[in-house]
Amino acid sequence: MKEREAKFPTGIIATCYNIALPHVDAVHVKKNALIIAVLNHPINYVRMDKLDEQIHVKIVFMLLIKDISVHTQAISSLAKLWFNQTFMNAVLSVKSKEELVALVKQAEAE
Repeated sequence: MKEREAKFPTGIIATCYNIALPHVDAVHVKKNALIIAVLNHPINYVRMDKLDEQIHVKIVFMLLIKDISVHTQAISSLAKLWFNQTFMNAVLSVKSKEELVALVKQAEAE
């Protein structure tokens, strides 16, 4: 993942919190997954749209996708969430994995 991030940075300026979308090539994935990490202290990521600029990232959405066709759909679905201020604020307040899963499922249903 570090090697891929160095070649293809994933820092994104979203509506209320900068995010990163690190992922690995599909050949390295055994099972589809989405990992969401809320960082206590933001870390620097290179912007995907300005390779000479770094941003402080508060939330990391790590995609593990085996099928490339699913990968594109997953990013599209996630992009809607990144620019939804209510959802992003809620992500910062969850207290458990179960609460986070319920939040994502609720957002998908809307």
